[in-house]
Amino acid sequence: MNWPTVPRLGGPGGWRSVWIMLLAWVLAGAAQAGGPKDPFDLARPHVRLYGTETGLPSGTVYNLARDPSGHLWAATQEGAARFDGLAWTPVTPPSAKGPCRGILPLADGTLWLGFETGGLWRQKENQWTSFEPTMGINQVFESRVVQPSLWATTRGKGLLRWTGGQWVPAGLAGQWVWKLSECLGPDGRMRLWAGGRGGLWVWEDRDWKRVGKDQRFLDDANAV
Repeated sequence: MNWPTVPRLGGPGGWRSVWIMLLAWVLAGAAQAGGPKDPFDLARPHVRLYGTETGLPSGTVYNLARDPSGHLWAATQEGAARFDGLAWTPVTPPSAKGPCRGILPLADGTLWLGFETGGLWRQKENQWTSFEPTMGINQVFESRVVQPSLWATTRGKGLLRWTGGQWVPAGLAGQWVWKLSECLGPDGRMRLWAGGRGGLWVWEDRDWKRVGKDQRFLDDANAV
C-alpha cells in the first residue's frame, strides 16, 4: 500500500495538511462502511427512541423504575410495561382505569401500580388485586429509612401507607402530594421528604414537618 507523504509540520500549511488528510481518511472509512459521510454525524451520540411500535402502551411516559434484576419498567398514559433489553411488554391489570402514574417492582417479585383515577393495583404470584379504587395515585414509593416502608402519594388525599395488609392514611390529609424521596435532612441524617402543591415536608419524630413556610417558591414542589 502506498501511504501519502506527510508534510513537515513546521513547514507552510503543515498542520492544515495533516488535518485535511485525517479528515479524508475518516470520510473514506465511513463511505466504505456505508455510514454517514458528515463528520459531525460520526461524532453524534446514538439515541434510540422507543415508542408504541416497540411495545410501549403509549408514547407518554410518566415514571420509570428498575427492578432488582436490572429490568426497566415504565408507567405510561395507557398502562405499564416491562423492558427486556429488546422490546417492551405491556403489564397492566385488565380493568384498571386512567393513566398509570406510579410503578414499583419489589425484590420479592411483587409489582405495584398506581393509577390517576383507578387507585392501586398489586400483581403478586401472577394475580392482580385492586386497592383504594377511588383514589388518584401519583407515586408508589419504598422507603429505606422509615418502617413500614411502602408509601403512596395521592391527588388530594395526602399520603397512604401499607400497614397490616391494607393502605391506611399516613398524614398530609387533603394535600395533593406529587413525590416522595430520601436524602439528608437538617440534622445530617437520611430523611423521608414529600413534595406537593402545599409545599415541602420532611418526616421527623413520626410526623410531617413543613419546610420553608416563608419561601413562596416552595409552595408547589412538583418533584423532590
